[in-house]
Amino acid sequence: MARPVQVALLGYGLAGSRFHAPFISTTAGMRLSTVVTGDDERREQAVREHPRVEVVGTADEVWERAAELDLAVIATPNESHLPLGLAALEAGLAVVVDKPLALNAAEARSLVEAAAERGLMLSAFQNRRWDRCRMVVENSARLGEIEMTGGDKEEHSRLMGQSLMALAQPI
Repeated sequence: MARPVQVALLGYGLAGSRFHAPFISTTAGMRLSTVVTGDDERREQAVREHPRVEVVGTADEVWERAAELDLAVIATPNESHLPLGLAALEAGLAVVVDKPLALNAAEARSLVEAAAERGLMLSAFQNRRWDRCRMVVENSARLGEIEMTGGDKEEHSRLMGQSLMALAQPI
């Protein structure tokens, strides 16, 4: 069996604790290895919710052991996305950044360029997979309850089918 992708999660606030950590820890082929938080209460929460995970206080502790890791997931305040993303890429890690990727287009471009220079994956994260509105549309489409009232119905059906297939794929 292949070694699971070793993930460092930077940030254990709402996005880190309620979205990223559960998604990572329940995805086959991935292992939540490290959580970074400087907040004592969140540290205790992370230890309680993920007892096999190393919880550290700073991102520098992740960069020091980057050789043991594969991916950094950044779920920190928006203004830290650029410096943490660049540091993770410089450490040789693939990077997923919670939305927004950066504060502006120039910052986003610098992240993209840094990833490309190193041949590393960079992705922004925006999960809408379980939103009630999206699920209603998906289920209605599966049941044939959504009908085109204009335009090219065959093209719409083809695109809807492709979209639903993409939605059904694991993230």
